[in-house]
Amino acid sequence: MRNLEILYLIIFALLIGCNSRSEKTESINSESEITLSEFQKDSTEIIQWVSKFHDSLKEPKLTDSDYECYRFDFLDSFGKNRLFRIEKLSQDNFRLIVKSYDANEIKNSVSEKTIAISKEQYSEFKKHINGSYFWNLAMIAYPTGQYLDGYGFLLEGYEPKSKEKKERHHIVAREVPYDGSFRKACYKLMEFSNIESLRH
Repeated sequence: MRNLEILYLIIFALLIGCNSRSEKTESINSESEITLSEFQKDSTEIIQWVSKFHDSLKEPKLTDSDYECYRFDFLDSFGKNRLFRIEKLSQDNFRLIVKSYDANEIKNSVSEKTIAISKEQYSEFKKHINGSYFWNLAMIAYPTGQYLDGYGFLLEGYEPKSKEKKERHHIVAREVPYDGSFRKACYKLMEFSNIESLRH
């Protein structure tokens, strides 16, 4: 439970820290009023926090897209964060947007690059997404171990409505996830962007 609290604090602190408006003080003051059970149950609050966080990075809402896309946030306990957004623009057009930033000074620290992704690379990423049963994973789960340095994985996915499928949107948050398909899917995006230093 201690590690789930750490994940909560990482996400909460980052989302609140991104807003330099007057609401920042009110949110911090109310932090102690939010219990772990409330955080675990109320997924709508997580979505709201993530939306505010992404707004500060000028990130689009995935649900406004008319194509399949996924976004992975690597939330470091020291604030050296990365964001990876992979998009399937068409059957033969794929790209990865990577943002690096310091959570303590987002306004002046965001760097961004766009990388062309091959169809084979996208298929490799989707293999791990499907292998993890991403769309059926609980948004929050208790971690299984104890860690000195916590870090959070936040993976969001969106698939628009098609003839074969209904529209789907889902967010999964984990702290130091075990080495399974979910973690491998996230690591694939790091690999595609040639960022190796984030591996633990």
